[in-house]
Amino acid sequence: MIQVANSSSVIAYKHDNQRQALIVEYIKTGLYEYYNISEDDYKLLELNTSVGKAIKDLIKGKEYKKI
Repeated sequence: MIQVANSSSVIAYKHDNQRQALIVEYIKTGLYEYYNISEDDYKLLELNTSVGKAIKDLIKGKEYKKI
């Protein structure tokens, strides 16, 4: 997991290439897994100054489950 500093919503996140899934640990709600997230989309997270906003934009409309 990549630890996120100075975020009000996200603790950490990682990508599972094999399953094309993004796993996100939120401060208030815990772990979630989002599906159909490509590695290219995942790499865009590193370029954003606000990881929380970038994740929100990336996962919009994606299937997910709480884990």
